[in-house]
Amino acid sequence: MKLEEAIVYLLANAEYGMRTEHIAREINVQGLFTRWDNEPVSGPQVFACVMSHPSTFVKTEGLVRVLDINFRLFQSKEFREYKNTASPCRFMKNHYLCTGE
Repeated sequence: MKLEEAIVYLLANAEYGMRTEHIAREINVQGLFTRWDNEPVSGPQVFACVMSHPSTFVKTEGLVRVLDINFRLFQSKEFREYKNTASPCRFMKNHYLCTGE
């Protein structure tokens, strides 16, 4: 799973968004993403990833959120079933909302 996919996965379950430090901590605890050097994911790394995907994420009021059009999709029953078996970003691509992998 890529870092942006791990962030999407976490935010799909967060009602109001999450801070970058909290996202990094949850990614490390749940083992959703492993860096090439096996170091834990940091808050600044999450921030950089969020800022490099403006069509997917927005950071407001100190919280990272999924853009509204994507958020509605993530709340769908189809996504909840899909996220347990495959890549959230691939799911988004199938629905024309992800800019790339």
